[in-house]
Amino acid sequence: MKSRTERAATAATRQAAREGRIWLLMAPILALIWVFSPGIETRIWPVVTPAAIVATEDLGGGWSRVELEAEKLRDCDWRSVEWFLGARGANGPSVQAYFADPPRIRERGVLRWKDLRVRLPEHLLLTGSHGDVLHQCYGPALGKTRSWFYR
Repeated sequence: MKSRTERAATAATRQAAREGRIWLLMAPILALIWVFSPGIETRIWPVVTPAAIVATEDLGGGWSRVELEAEKLRDCDWRSVEWFLGARGANGPSVQAYFADPPRIRERGVLRWKDLRVRLPEHLLLTGSHGDVLHQCYGPALGKTRSWFYR
């Protein structure tokens, strides 16, 4: 007959084996969540709504100035704007874009930018491009939250 210590050690070993199997089952699920959650978050819980263009101006040299409005829905820290040639999902090349407005911390609500600069002629900007904004919502270890900003 086994001693009490041996029975406890056997029970602990079996418990560890069960927990190890649970982690083996959970690992692929956690990996799928890690991979697909940014795309899901972009679609169902963006930081900002898609922007409405208020005015545009062709600055020459392939640059356009855009004035736009959008609503900020969540309190996340702005990190960058990215602009692309072509329709969303077409894997078009990125183009230079930046906000020339003075930097400031923006609270939730309707926001207006008067000076987004995009390196595209005005007609291409309006009909053949799309843009995203990226925010830091959860800390650097968990990546950035992408919101579809234009088209």
